Amino acid sequence: MTSLLDAAETVRAAQLHSTAEDRRITWTDTADVADVATTALLDPAHASRILQLTGPEALTCDQLAAAFARVPGHPVEHARIGGETIRGPRKALACPAG
Repeated sequence: MTSLLDAAETVRAAQLHSTAEDRRITWTDTADVADVATTALLDPAHASRILQLTGPEALTCDQLAAAFARVPGHPVEHARIGGETIRGPRKALACPAG
């Protein structure tokens, strides 16, 4: 779950920011994706196969915050960020919405 390393500072400050609301997400680590990609590219048994990669469990950000709270030993709150908070800076940067 290296994609969550950017959240380390806010988690230390007891918050996990997201726009995910209550959606469940299957977190997949980039190292795991790289391992599967390497095997798929080098092993002819995987030729022309479509591989679907997911994490071991679909978690809400509330559940993820609770799991993070066990590591620093203090509560971590899932701080929900509204869509406009994200869309405003994207418009200014001409980034696609997503």
